Amino acid sequence: MTEVKELLFNLDNLKAHQDYLNLKKQELIDGVITAEIKQQIDEIDVEFMEDFEAIAESIKEATTLVKDAVLEVGETVKGEHLQAVYMKGRSKWDTAGLKGYGVSNPDVLKFFTPGNPSVSIRKV
Repeated sequence: MTEVKELLFNLDNLKAHQDYLNLKKQELIDGVITAEIKQQIDEIDVEFMEDFEAIAESIKEATTLVKDAVLEVGETVKGEHLQAVYMKGRSKWDTAGLKGYGVSNPDVLKFFTPGNPSVSIRKV
């Protein structure tokens, strides 16, 4: 357990160093950009904001249409540059209930295979 905590500590330090480097880089960039250039960049951002919002909404709507169409077809569809992968719904069983049932009916337990554990790293 201590070894994992040390590994997490090291990983956290690496991520913190990455953040620090990004901040220092941005500080240097900000130091060479004049107030006039910053204002021009802000104006460009404003000029494109509406277009970016519109295209984001169009992409969201098109994505929904594609997903709905693939669900209706029931199979993966491969386009020239994109692919919509169809995945069957996952079946779920009441694992706790079946294990309880398996106490009095042990034959059912031979059909139980536990899944492999996985790890995700999250901020605390």
